[in-house]
Amino acid sequence: MFFLPAFIVVLGLIIYWCKLVRDSAQFAAHVPGPRSYPIIGSTHLFMGSDEQTFSVINELFRKYDQMFKLPLGPKTVLCLSHPDLIQQALTNRACQDKAFFYRFLEMDYGLLSSRYADWKLYRKLLNPAFNQRILISFISIFSRCSADMVARMAKEEDSPKPFDVLHYTSQCTLEMVCASSLKSDITDDPHAKDVCGGIEKICSIMSSRLFNVLLYSDLLFTLTQRYKEMQKLRIKLQRVVDPILYGRREEIVQERLQNCHSDSEEHYRKPMVFLDQLLNTKRGDEDLAMKEIENHIYTIIGAGSETSANQVAYILLLLAMHPDVQDRVYQEIRSIYGDSSLNVSYETISAQNYLDQVIKETMRLFPVAPLIGRETIETVELGNVVVPPGVTLLMNILTVHRNKDLWGERAHVFDPDRFDPSTYDTDKHHPFSYIPFGGGPRNCIGYRYGMFTMKIMVTQVLHSYVLSTALSLNDSLKLSFAVTLKTGVGHQIRIKRRPNVLQ
Repeated sequence: MFFLPAFIVVLGLIIYWCKLVRDSAQFAAHVPGPRSYPIIGSTHLFMGSDEQTFSVINELFRKYDQMFKLPLGPKTVLCLSHPDLIQQALTNRACQDKAFFYRFLEMDYGLLSSRYADWKLYRKLLNPAFNQRILISFISIFSRCSADMVARMAKEEDSPKPFDVLHYTSQCTLEMVCASSLKSDITDDPHAKDVCGGIEKICSIMSSRLFNVLLYSDLLFTLTQRYKEMQKLRIKLQRVVDPILYGRREEIVQERLQNCHSDSEEHYRKPMVFLDQLLNTKRGDEDLAMKEIENHIYTIIGAGSETSANQVAYILLLLAMHPDVQDRVYQEIRSIYGDSSLNVSYETISAQNYLDQVIKETMRLFPVAPLIGRETIETVELGNVVVPPGVTLLMNILTVHRNKDLWGERAHVFDPDRFDPSTYDTDKHHPFSYIPFGGGPRNCIGYRYGMFTMKIMVTQVLHSYVLSTALSLNDSLKLSFAVTLKTGVGHQIRIKRRPNVLQ
């Protein structure tokens, strides 16, 4: 008696699923792509490890030099390989919603994952928190946090065993974000170290859902061990964030009461740091909901610390691999700062032109956000394909940055001189052949913030230490995607204190 109804239900679900697949794929009937099967699409390609999955994705983007379709269960993802198509997608307002998988972060109101309509408001309100004047005021904070990181690294000096420098850069960038954008010193917070690893693990769980169609369903995901782990990680994050948020909100309430007779218009014209900007922002006559503010804080912590920490780790690893480049960066540091202790300022970091080239070349080879996704809001023509609303677009920045047609036969070689201002001709490069911070209106709001932090952290490290590593670019670094670009072997380096540098 039970078998027949159950069979009918299962059959109905299969028919419904097949209809979803057919309807979503109609627009791309003539677009090439890997072999797919009923119900599962091409998900059979992603049954291996994270490293294998990312390797398959990269191979597909290299194989199809324009675009290809990637059926993932009920969804047909349109993958764009050519910079012309990527430029169309990232600059056209019809493609400005974020892809479905960003909702897996469960931060619907942050700049990273919010819908385009909400994003436009948030971006306009938060732009002042990243203006040049405020960022310059953060330099002393960035320098102090970097110096603290260098001091913590001292225990690794002259050790025969290499260490993953990401452990140090992660704590440093988290302290930077909290001290600058959130106006809170977490150096002595016992929960802070948990946050560094927690953010990384949350990103890993989120990205693992992208290529597992069974986990597209929030209901099924809540039944998994990954969901339970994610909730535990969020609780740890809240232990650090909530006291900062609610403590600062109470301070602002008291400030408003004390300054109720002052010129409020003048007050709102003053540039404010990120958290204060959020707490003082109104939608009409109402303050932003605390849920919105919390999402923005989690976004800035993740985007501001996780991305910079990973990028600096790759910079230091590449410098350890290339002693000649490392020495040029160090000689530039000596020429600007001398042999005494560092006195970092806007003028000094602006003068570090070769370090700027090194950072740009590192971001070319190891872009911290290798995959980005958009969703069409309305019908749009990309190339010769008419794409309906609700289609996910996937772009691979890493394969674009390493494309020999765009960067020449030495595209896989680490060569900071390719960004030498005297020889680098922007007119000869496609404007979307190099997009480490994304492109179009939804590019990274904190790209200048990121450049400041990276230059100061690298300067502090190289001023004190000589870096070395047994790894090389010819080794398999086992790259994978976990929102940011990860390496399975770690950013393994050794350090030796430079002569005449005081501890």
